[in-house]
Amino acid sequence: MASNIDLNSLINQLSKERGVSRGQIIQAFESAMLSAAKKHFGPHLNLEVHFNPETGDFDIVKFRTVVDKVYDPEIQISLEEARAKYDANAEVGDEIGEKLDKKLLGRIAAQTAKQVITQKVADAVRDSILEDFRGEKGQIVVGTVQRIEENGTLYVLVGRAEGIIPKKEQIPRERFQVGDKVRALLLNIDRSGKEGFLILSRSHPDFVVKLFEIEVPELKEGLVRVVKVARKPGEKTKILVASNDPSIDPEGCMIGLKRSRVNSVSQELNGERIDVIGYTDDQPTLVAKALRPAKPVRILVDEDNKVMEVVVPDSYLAVAIGNRGTNVSLASQLTGWTINLVASSVAEESARVARKTLEQIPGIAFTEAEILFQAGFRTLEDVATASQEELVEIGIEPERASLLISNANVLFKEVGEVAQQKMITDLTKLDLPKETIQTLIENGITKIQDLSLTHTNTLMTIFGNNEAIVNQINETLRAFLKSGYRHLSER
Repeated sequence: MASNIDLNSLINQLSKERGVSRGQIIQAFESAMLSAAKKHFGPHLNLEVHFNPETGDFDIVKFRTVVDKVYDPEIQISLEEARAKYDANAEVGDEIGEKLDKKLLGRIAAQTAKQVITQKVADAVRDSILEDFRGEKGQIVVGTVQRIEENGTLYVLVGRAEGIIPKKEQIPRERFQVGDKVRALLLNIDRSGKEGFLILSRSHPDFVVKLFEIEVPELKEGLVRVVKVARKPGEKTKILVASNDPSIDPEGCMIGLKRSRVNSVSQELNGERIDVIGYTDDQPTLVAKALRPAKPVRILVDEDNKVMEVVVPDSYLAVAIGNRGTNVSLASQLTGWTINLVASSVAEESARVARKTLEQIPGIAFTEAEILFQAGFRTLEDVATASQEELVEIGIEPERASLLISNANVLFKEVGEVAQQKMITDLTKLDLPKETIQTLIENGITKIQDLSLTHTNTLMTIFGNNEAIVNQINETLRAFLKSGYRHLSER
């Protein structure tokens, strides 16, 4: 690093070769020389390195603080010496600078400076490349697959930058080859490491939104907005949209003529099914729309617990649940409501049993039993544990309310809840042995919807690691859920 080296030419050359500014190179050079100077002269010294672009040379300056009494002459200077040698107007607390002989750095320090400069320039190059993408975060970028790791991670060249798509950020079952073009969402910029890299995703819900922005001008212009997205990558996405302009159909804008827009997005996602739902303030209607392609016939709302019991035709039960519960799970995520699906035949049988149970209460009139049923009472225990005020509130006379509660309590103690009615379940729609269904019910899996969301490991635990039974359950469930879509395609 001798002073006879033309540093200006060197800096210009590095700037041109590495594609970074002179300012970044100079900053890297000053930082490198400062590191070398501290290593040679002492790390505790207050040193600065200044490059002079006019002369193409640099200075190493040691600063000492002016004090009344000197304790450390390396970092302090007396007021008397400061005024005598450097500045006649010096005051206590001032900083006095003194140029050091940079030739004293020697070969070792010069080598250190060279190494630091190399690293600093590399960092500057990295920062310059990544800086180009700072405004692209959350947007779609396009790159070329450079290599594929054994763990499935894709390394993608995006412009001058390297990006990675971790396995978890890829769409399940999609495959790429080296040289393939790939579109992905820029999730983050990682500046750590030697080169830094872009973190990309194809499984993030926002990737779907950005793909729609490419296809739907109304979305890009703000005429249509995305309210919420629920996605299971590789299977299905449900996207909730709205518009402040009543003349605009947000669903139609997203879907496009002959489904051209939604099909284009689906194609990019390897055939992932996409349901577009128009937002409405009416929550039961919103839930019904979110369950598409199923068609609910009745919805019961529990506002306090934010739960909806949705009755669907038996022929639509499999569709409403979806593969491994995907459809109902995404609908629940999208709307914020817990959704309990009930087959219409089960609902009808449950209603028949509940009405019959209520009519067994001694002294109850038919109209009173119906009032209780319509108010949500289903069992003897429901009535026995109710308060007089609750029954009066739904339209039963106070005296009658007290009598019905008392009679229900007596009957409940006599027959017990288990004896008064058996479990009504849609699990009987599956071609499974009665013993298997009974074991599922005893372990809290009382509906096909519950079963579709139950992991195989849980089933193995329930059935004592009996693979034959668990495989039979999974295969039967899979066949039932697939039958729903076959039924839908035949319509």
